[in-house]
Amino acid sequence: MNISELRKQYQMSQDDFANIFHVSRQTVSNWENGKSYPDVEMLVKISDYFGISVDQLIKKETIPSVAKNSDKQKKLWPMLAVIATVVCLIGAFFLYNYNEEHSVKFSMKKDKTYGQSATSQKTLEVAKGYFTLPEDEKLNLKVNGMTDDGDLHLSIVDENNKCCYQLDGDELKDSQKLYFKKGSYKVQITADHYHEKVVSLDYSVSVKG
Repeated sequence: MNISELRKQYQMSQDDFANIFHVSRQTVSNWENGKSYPDVEMLVKISDYFGISVDQLIKKETIPSVAKNSDKQKKLWPMLAVIATVVCLIGAFFLYNYNEEHSVKFSMKKDKTYGQSATSQKTLEVAKGYFTLPEDEKLNLKVNGMTDDGDLHLSIVDENNKCCYQLDGDELKDSQKLYFKKGSYKVQITADHYHEKVVSLDYSVSVKG
């Protein structure tokens, strides 16, 4: 499974993917086109975030792209062996030091003011985030949000677009433990019903095992 396929599976744009991993959209494009590759740390972050093995990323992200040049391929194999060894060591360390209670650690927050170019739309697409749950589990959910004009809407939907959680209002505040089934989830925040040309809002969302 390469990055392009991974994005499409989770309905993510290159900008969405870049924002999650704090890189530029051009960097994501270069990864997908084989012009450059994620380093070891980034490979681990991507695999951990989507709940897949690093091998699934390496085999399709690097090997096919270098197959066109046998000399480069020969040089790359030792590096891949080192990467695989490092990943195994990191995975062993993670399993040794963390239990199932830390299987998910997702958060996102922002404090932003939107101008007329954004508020000319009836609905503001404030934020989207994604997390994957390897097993059925109860998760600690904390939400804080506020806007000075209009309403905020927060929803969590599963990979079948079924809503698992929703909170609405000009002020969002909740803290509880919720049961989620194994799978991938999208967290989305939107705003509407505003009347002013300038709208300010802030929010923080965390989902932890």
